[in-house]
Amino acid sequence: MKLFKTKKRVHNENWKAWDFYDDKDQYGLITYDVTYLESDAHFQCVNEVSIDLLIPEVYISEGNFPSSEGHFAMIELEDELIKQLQKKKVECMQVIRLTYDGARTFVFEVNELVKFLETVKIWISGIHGFEVNIEKGESWAYYNKWKPTAYNWLQIDNQAIVELLLSHGSNIDLLHKLEFSFGGSSSNLEKLKVKLVNEGGRYLLSEDDLLEVEFESMLDTHEIDPLTFFLSNTAAEYDCIYEGWRSAIVK
Repeated sequence: MKLFKTKKRVHNENWKAWDFYDDKDQYGLITYDVTYLESDAHFQCVNEVSIDLLIPEVYISEGNFPSSEGHFAMIELEDELIKQLQKKKVECMQVIRLTYDGARTFVFEVNELVKFLETVKIWISGIHGFEVNIEKGESWAYYNKWKPTAYNWLQIDNQAIVELLLSHGSNIDLLHKLEFSFGGSSSNLEKLKVKLVNEGGRYLLSEDDLLEVEFESMLDTHEIDPLTFFLSNTAAEYDCIYEGWRSAIVK
């Protein structure tokens, strides 16, 4: 089994991120390795271990979330943990990084539990100012609990497009014209077009089994995410398929 993808923070093209608010309006941010979403992709691990790094009051900012200083302090601690696990060649894989409810949680699927816990104990001995909680559980249980929903997948796609636009110089503070595409039968797309225009969209084109409608938005995923969720659900109501969006670069 390959231990880690990188020498430092575990992150690769299969790690996807999304944020959320719980029913108490508590903000959270999760980074999740989607490699193992299908059960047949699960490698055989005996244990799952979650490590909670509790954020000290000095590093707490608005919404029980870490300040910038606290965030980077925890990055260094995570890097050191990965380094020590690599050095000991512990058979494990990190699959989740979650910041929520005053803690940053690292979730590992683990085969060599004793060796893993011994290494974590050494890591904890070098930590100052942070309290650490460790929880053992059934393999893949925590991972499965946080599987991305349909809304999360929209968030993931939206974030990728926004990041691409920004990387090419788009101004995050300017209004963008988002061009949304939908597939379906011509009759259903015609009904969908009427609905979306009534909802404030601007009709762009209809071509065979394709409809394009424009909505304006800032490059803010907290605006774009609910909009795409609404459009996706509305398309489904008319037996059409939401296919995504694009935008010109706005400088």
